[in-house]
Amino acid sequence: MFLPSVFFCGQTVGLYVEVISMGEVQSGEKKGTITAWYGTGEAATKAYTLEVDGIEYNVVPYTLVTFRDASGRLSDLQTGDPVRLWFSGVPEYLWISQIYIDRDSARHKN
Repeated sequence: MFLPSVFFCGQTVGLYVEVISMGEVQSGEKKGTITAWYGTGEAATKAYTLEVDGIEYNVVPYTLVTFRDASGRLSDLQTGDPVRLWFSGVPEYLWISQIYIDRDSARHKN
């Protein structure tokens, strides 16, 4: 599955992404394991950071998250999860635009 990376500087509303089919997952731009995941700041200005194999990456609130079998949310990320990442932005300032969690989502169902 190929999902285009989208980043509009200054846009705060009106962005909508719908996953119609899970399809086949491509290789991603970075593959690794989550070693840390945290957010800082107040709700309106929260900044998220995802650390994969010891390297920190910026995450935007509208980052697309998918599992092997379902769509997901940023709150589904857990330390130790194997992931594939896609990026938006310029090389000096990359944001994660998509995260594929390489496991089934059933672990979160009670």
